[in-house]
Amino acid sequence: MKDKKKFLIIVVFLQSWIFFSFLLTTNTQSENSNPMITTPSLKLSSNKVIVRILDETQVNYNITDDQLYPAICALSNETFAVAWTSIGQDGSGSGVYARVFNATTGKNITVEFRVNQHTDKSQLNPSICALSNETFAITWQSYDQDYANPDYGVYARVFDATTGQQLTSEFQVNDYVSDDQDEPSICALSSDRLAIAWESDGQDGSGSGIYACVFNATTGNNITSEFRVNHYWNSNELSPSICALSNDTIAITWQSIGQDGICARVFNATTGKNITSEFKAHEFPSGFKVNPSVCALSKDIFAIAWESYWQEGPSPSWGVYARVFNATTGKNITSEFQVNDYTEEDQDNPAICALSSNMFVATWESRSQDGSNDGVYARVFDTTTGQQIISEFQVNTHTQYAQRNPTICALTNNTFAIAWESNEQDGNQNGIYCSIFRIENYYPSNVLPFGPSDGNDDDGEDGEDSIPFGNLYFAIFLISVLSLIIITRVKILNNGVKK
Repeated sequence: MKDKKKFLIIVVFLQSWIFFSFLLTTNTQSENSNPMITTPSLKLSSNKVIVRILDETQVNYNITDDQLYPAICALSNETFAVAWTSIGQDGSGSGVYARVFNATTGKNITVEFRVNQHTDKSQLNPSICALSNETFAITWQSYDQDYANPDYGVYARVFDATTGQQLTSEFQVNDYVSDDQDEPSICALSSDRLAIAWESDGQDGSGSGIYACVFNATTGNNITSEFRVNHYWNSNELSPSICALSNDTIAITWQSIGQDGICARVFNATTGKNITSEFKAHEFPSGFKVNPSVCALSKDIFAIAWESYWQEGPSPSWGVYARVFNATTGKNITSEFQVNDYTEEDQDNPAICALSSNMFVATWESRSQDGSNDGVYARVFDTTTGQQIISEFQVNTHTQYAQRNPTICALTNNTFAIAWESNEQDGNQNGIYCSIFRIENYYPSNVLPFGPSDGNDDDGEDGEDSIPFGNLYFAIFLISVLSLIIITRVKILNNGVKK
């Protein structure tokens, strides 16, 4: 009786092992059996992968001359809007145009429409934000429109996302009109309030300064007076980027020439008063730092990315860096970390967006990485540590000539859209293109049960790796099979003897 029990236990063990091995050789998930291969591989502790869910899609309908400087915002999980500068399309210099798209199909919801009401001379450099699922606002700079001086001023307008029709007339953002006001950046505080930051030349008494104002999105009237953002003013402050942390707070970052770097500050959006003092975003002291981009991760946390010269190695080139901050104190939560993994030649023009309080995406352009001038790349990061969740991957599939000036928005907490300009792709100079990506859990298919593997996808192929300690399991399997054969043979012989 005891021998029979031992025999049954061994048989059950072997059957379980064979069944386990069978499961390992069966596809576990088919939904991401063909993920994008990121660089350098899919060896990721987070077990996440990028899947392209909307192929590269052309945004602009008019292809005459150049379409440049795209700006993108998400209206809902399923819709997004893109604005850009179009040369010569409105009959005088450049104008600003926009279009709303379905994020699932890539089909346009609205026709391409002109944003600027005033068309004389040049209107360019748009920034866009969603006020609700059905409304969005665009700001831009317009040359010689305020007639005070032959310089730029900043204007804005609110639109219906379903029809593309304007809900407000275009309104002037800046009160101070001497010299240039340009490089605007916009964010929504609520469905009826928005904030805009911009550069103003000569207003703070020394070169360019950064100014901001909060507006009623229904009427276009200002809620606050325009206020100076930068505390340090003894030089040029340039390239503002703004984000809303809550209905009542905004964070603004900019480049400060006199302070050799990237600065930031948090403000009360109702009063225009600062919540934090001005602080430096970077910790690497030397070299140039330019073109900051900011995004809110929660009401208490935000991230800033920028490009830095000669920081990443012995060769003089640009690289992209980022850091996460506490919005109440301005203190850094993470150390400064490098965004780009590929470091040959220049990586610049970063843009970032938050997917959740724990995760954000950065995109940038990289010179010669795809083998043909500039290409667009992206990477996903953990907010708490600054560590990558997904390694860098190429955004553009068309690689001939140059793809530049990426812009990004989050559609959901795991889906995002990126737009960029591409040279000669539409057959006539630069055009605007976009693509949509989703972050998924990575389930390797067709896993082999045996072999010397650490369990990671080392070869870069889709799920052709072995389980951990494969050789040990294989040895146990062979011993078990041999044991079963021997025991069965002994039982048969014993039964024959008894008979």
